[in-house]
Amino acid sequence: MLRHAWTRSAGAVAGSFAVSQHRRWTSCDVAAASHSVHHSMPPAKELGRNSAHISIFTRSGERVSFAEVLEAAETAEVVFLGETHDDPVAHQVEMYILASLQRSRPCTLSLEMFDADVQGILDEYLAGLINENDFLLDARPWINYDPDYRIMVEFAKQTDTPVLAANVPRRYVGAVSRSGERVLSQSWPSSSLAWLPQMPLPTPSARYSEHLLDSPAVPINAAELGLGSPGCPYMRRPSELAPAVVLWDTAMASRIAKHLADHPDRTVVHACGVFHVEHFLGICEMLPHFRKDTKMLVIAMYPEEDCHTFKPSLHAGAADFVVLTDATLPRSYDHFGAAAAQRCPGK
Repeated sequence: MLRHAWTRSAGAVAGSFAVSQHRRWTSCDVAAASHSVHHSMPPAKELGRNSAHISIFTRSGERVSFAEVLEAAETAEVVFLGETHDDPVAHQVEMYILASLQRSRPCTLSLEMFDADVQGILDEYLAGLINENDFLLDARPWINYDPDYRIMVEFAKQTDTPVLAANVPRRYVGAVSRSGERVLSQSWPSSSLAWLPQMPLPTPSARYSEHLLDSPAVPINAAELGLGSPGCPYMRRPSELAPAVVLWDTAMASRIAKHLADHPDRTVVHACGVFHVEHFLGICEMLPHFRKDTKMLVIAMYPEEDCHTFKPSLHAGAADFVVLTDATLPRSYDHFGAAAAQRCPGK
């Protein structure tokens, strides 16, 4: 049931449980339990200061609780939640923040994990027009959708919260990765333009480019894009993929900006890889190109073996709030894979 899974998630955030036990919930379970989700949420002021598996800091390293995070979010039009995709506590934090914000104002859940061209399929599922199996067959969810993101989509479904499929379809990322940004200036069918941001792409700042090239591992599945060794699914410091990452960030920024223009009463809660928002770069840098003066709040979440120690050299200035999670907990999914890890030394 959604309530049971949520209670375990909230407990893990509070330090009572280590990892939520993943299971599927039937639509009847969800419908019967969604009304009690808010009542099972632990108080925000009790979370983050003295929790076993999580700590929350300001950008300068001051220890705070979720209460300060939610207070800061009151004036935000977009709340960016930057995660590591296999971090189970980060996913619980996302659920907590979404549910907390949704209590006081209408929200939209925005996900990097769905490509924009499946928006209609996602809308059909949220409206109850198609069943979950058909939704999963057609919507191309990430392989860790069930343990990590399903609870948020189901919560959105039961609370009539829109879900924005924010990512650019991977075929365009692949095309740019192989041929460069110039491929976007070719004559694409009009049907394709619906999923692409306005051209030309914004020129990234020097800080943006430096951040991209200095990243120890940009999480792009190079094999899917027809690049790199077939035995190593992720590429380290892929300077050749820089235009693709710019497209990636720009497309998500464009989608968010359009949604805000169409629904100015809603706060967008956007979950994505932390690389796309940390240090206020990535999507944060691209968003003003499409919607000036957007009020943003950035929350960067990092798994650390010592999740109670803020290290200025690593964490200072990374976001408005830095959330350190317990890296000693089991990961929700092994994205690299044991076989790939053997062929990717230094991953």
